Amino acid sequence: MKIYENLYLCGSGSSGFYSSDDLDCNCYLLETEAGLVLIDTGLGRNPELIEKNIREDGCTPEQITYILITHGHADHAGGCSYFREKYKARVIAPVYEADYIQNGDEEMLGLRAARAAGYYPEDYRFKPVRADIKVSHGDVIRVGQYEFYFYEARGHSVGGVCCAAKRGAETLVFSGDQISYGGKISLQNIPGADIAAYARTVKQMEDAGADLFLPGHGMFCLKNGQRHIDQAVRIFEKLIIPVA
Repeated sequence: MKIYENLYLCGSGSSGFYSSDDLDCNCYLLETEAGLVLIDTGLGRNPELIEKNIREDGCTPEQITYILITHGHADHAGGCSYFREKYKARVIAPVYEADYIQNGDEEMLGLRAARAAGYYPEDYRFKPVRADIKVSHGDVIRVGQYEFYFYEARGHSVGGVCCAAKRGAETLVFSGDQISYGGKISLQNIPGADIAAYARTVKQMEDAGADLFLPGHGMFCLKNGQRHIDQAVRIFEKLIIPVA
């Protein structure tokens, strides 16, 4: 589904728009002069649904040159190995989670707890994948006409990232699960959950300048997107947790 110039929502599960597997996060596809960038890959249970959506939108998966993983939770990174192996794309992943993703560490990725809680099927297993590029707070990577600026995103997971893709005066912020529409956050009883780190790293995004706000689940925003980040910042400043 094309949602903006050069931008598609190519996957989304039951917490979003039901366009791919029920357990998929929002997966975005960005067209650049250097090929396609796939932002998060879904669970990996039915990746062909994401491929189908990409083709129906007039793009070709064979042109995926980069895969950006915001964090290692299975609904965001579980399909990464499939797309990397099939399309030989380079994987960009958070430096503090890259080893867990490569080793398939289901404890530190929160999968063991999530599976025990019934969120994932009992027979689901994470497929490890190696990161070609490891990013942390302050890193900048250019892909075609876009510059990708990375922000630390701790508190929801061990050490994910948010990403601001800038082109001229326009900024697209991919927030993963760090911040959702309305400034809400996702704090779970799993490894990496840390409310103090959450508040600190959300505060760092005050300067992101989001025009488009593109979270990992639920509704996205195509205008004045920074207000959703700022809502989370203001609530944290009041010593309150901005959850639904």
